[in-house]
Amino acid sequence: VETISAMYQLMDHLSCMNREMLPERIFYRKGTGALGYFQPYFSMSDYTCADFLSDPERRTPVLARFSTFTGGSGSPDTARDLREFSVRFYTRQGNFDLMGRSLPVFFISDPEKLTLLHRSIHADKATNLNSATQFWSFVADHPESIHLILWLFSDLGTMKSYRTMPGYSNHVHHWVNKKCDDMLVRYEWSPKLGVKTITRQEAEFLAGYDPDVAIRDLHETLAEGGKVEYELTVHLLPRKRVSELDPYLDPTKGWPAEAGERCSIGTLVLDRNPDDYVTEIDHCAFSPGNLVPGIKACEDAMQQAMIHLYQDSNRYRLGHCYQQLAVNRSVSQDRSMPVQSTSLPLKSSTGPATGSGIPLPQVKDHIPHWNEKEKKRVVDNILEHLMFVEDEVQKRVLSHLMEADLDLGIRIRSGLSF
Repeated sequence: VETISAMYQLMDHLSCMNREMLPERIFYRKGTGALGYFQPYFSMSDYTCADFLSDPERRTPVLARFSTFTGGSGSPDTARDLREFSVRFYTRQGNFDLMGRSLPVFFISDPEKLTLLHRSIHADKATNLNSATQFWSFVADHPESIHLILWLFSDLGTMKSYRTMPGYSNHVHHWVNKKCDDMLVRYEWSPKLGVKTITRQEAEFLAGYDPDVAIRDLHETLAEGGKVEYELTVHLLPRKRVSELDPYLDPTKGWPAEAGERCSIGTLVLDRNPDDYVTEIDHCAFSPGNLVPGIKACEDAMQQAMIHLYQDSNRYRLGHCYQQLAVNRSVSQDRSMPVQSTSLPLKSSTGPATGSGIPLPQVKDHIPHWNEKEKKRVVDNILEHLMFVEDEVQKRVLSHLMEADLDLGIRIRSGLSF
């Protein structure tokens, strides 16, 4: 009997071991996380019914996750990449997931291109190796991605500490107050230590010397009793001032500074490492559909597609009962509170709003403003990555770059010897 009992225990332990490693996320796979709280500076109740923004004395528990966009397990933290900056607020009204990234724009705005983007940034199916040609062919075919490319190949594309990385919301939200006034809002996280980057050369050195440098840096800082702080700024634009809604929902473009108002509204403080990374961070099922009263999803197709993508991915990774896992359960006192509706049309059905519109700039009017030293590094970084791609792809990419920034394009053309 004892032998049979021991055998069943062994089988149970082996079965648990088989299931410890979860399937990787489709994007933002290699990451880390921390816990802490968010505290507003003042009440935002004039703008939104969201309860966690209404009381400057209230600290809302949060979970933050940072990760690289393309790299999987074993990839270096310092590689040139877009990065995740996502925060879950455990509010009294339910969980609110503010999903973000390290750069203010994204590759595409059409969700039908997501599968093409996915193929372009992952290993070639034939060789199982990363392919620069595969990546730049996507850029050549999708000129709207040039805006992101200009940010990505600046020094903001390489970093070694999540404590000094900015964050920008993936999507635009509607804020609604008790009077049903409607505001469009974008969010930005600013590290209290300031934004710090590294050069391509330092990133390449660290990739070999300490590929987990960003994960290690965050963990050791908190383990030694330190805190990591970020300030949350919102860019608010009254819906009635928007003459055409769709461009303001486009993730490949920024908003002009004169549109609406910017306001710093609170501080995020991370002060604790997870006790169990798998159950407290890896089990966390983020979704842009996790909303609370006073904050609504917008009508753009990308946001709606992402809601489905994340929720379906969560079911695949964690099972259909993933919302019952401890890290995904709401701390709301009202367990019967209905989930916020996310079933919006994929195209805006509201039509143009009334009021004077503010034009939204195109890429060439809204690219980063570099000094001469920074521009030289952007040129060098692009050349180093584009140099050995076939000529036809180079020429198409170059035409997009020259349209966005003629001087930068001429410098890159010279480096490619065209």
